[in-house]
Amino acid sequence: MYLNSIIYLKLLLFSSIQLLNIRTVQATPLYIFKEKIDKIEVIDDKFLYPADTNLDIDLISYSANYEKSNNSVLIQWTVGSQVNNRCFTVEKTTDGSTWIKVGEVEGDGTTSVTINYLLTDNAPVPGVTYYRLQQTDDDGKQTMFSPVAVNIYPDQETIALYPNPVCSVATVHLYLPNKRTIKISISDESGRNINLPVISACMTPGCNLIPLNTALLHAGVYFLVTSDGTESHSIKFLKQ
Repeated sequence: MYLNSIIYLKLLLFSSIQLLNIRTVQATPLYIFKEKIDKIEVIDDKFLYPADTNLDIDLISYSANYEKSNNSVLIQWTVGSQVNNRCFTVEKTTDGSTWIKVGEVEGDGTTSVTINYLLTDNAPVPGVTYYRLQQTDDDGKQTMFSPVAVNIYPDQETIALYPNPVCSVATVHLYLPNKRTIKISISDESGRNINLPVISACMTPGCNLIPLNTALLHAGVYFLVTSDGTESHSIKFLKQ
């Protein structure tokens, strides 16, 4: 009797631990959602997931889709009901730790009407980007929903710097449709080249990630310039 009780308690404890650590839900397309996310495996460029029902808003769906025709990401979500909802904020990350604000959408206070919301990211970063939704009540209380992942692979050369603004170290996200040698340099607002080591390397097709040390730059506005000897591209960034 005593032995059976111990076995029963061990089984009950094991089951409780399993329920606390991982919860699997059905999504479109299918993916695994963990209560405490360490990593999300990218399966497609669109994800939908149901929300927690014990919240001030009833989040029916949330998705992010890359639109290759205009190189943008469309973030959409549907809310079934909401209570004292001030606003929604969408943030993104490429490394899972540094989150940058994409934009904010005004909430609709208290209502039981189903409402569709959308926001467009017109400066997507090539590669895999995670987008998360945050909701803020009138009293300042915030609720964070789990992120969704988007594969961003444009048809033409695309360059982005993340994070931007940058403190001391950033990553250049350079997407190339074909193999070529690229030179990367930095110039100030007047177009004068900054005396920093120039990066020159043969880049492969797809998304190339190049670390960039900006610790020696003074605070201000700069341009990151890429050139293959025939054409060049530039993006503006802010050094804090």
